[in-house]
Amino acid sequence: MYVITVANTLSSEFDGMTYAELTFIRGDEINNFEIFDEQGNKVDFIATRKYDDYIDVFSPINLPEPLTSQSMTSI
Repeated sequence: MYVITVANTLSSEFDGMTYAELTFIRGDEINNFEIFDEQGNKVDFIATRKYDDYIDVFSPINLPEPLTSQSMTSI
């Protein structure tokens, strides 16, 4: 499970759409997903684009190397 946190940095409440680009490691085989708000309610979204790519990983867990990734753009 992935946890995504979205912070409102405005000085007032925000009640609208936002843009996100999510990148998953290709080996996780993420084909679809759901998004929930802080109360556990399902959030409607539209995946506008899906594409394969390569990303460089620099962490002690995943040795530095390009990994095949899959990105999804949604609003």
